[in-house]
Amino acid sequence: MGLRVLNAEGAEVPVIMGSYGIGIERILSAAVEQRHDKDGMALPPAIAPFAVVVTPVNSAEPTQRSVAEEIYGTCVGPGSRRFARRPG
Repeated sequence: MGLRVLNAEGAEVPVIMGSYGIGIERILSAAVEQRHDKDGMALPPAIAPFAVVVTPVNSAEPTQRSVAEEIYGTCVGPGSRRFARRPG
């Protein structure tokens, strides 16, 4: 850019600029780094693109598990994106 300023002694010196701002990429990268596990990334609600939690009260009970799986299937069906599935 050729930008120059006067220093404390009155001499002309080039401007040295650095930018260490927080952008969306850095925020996302930091969140993934903190919250990932073997099943993938789990973003905090404040920055997640969507929020769905399917929790059967008793996953050992066949009807509850079946209904939970059906709901889950609806959430990851055509037109949706799945980032991670938590087993169990």
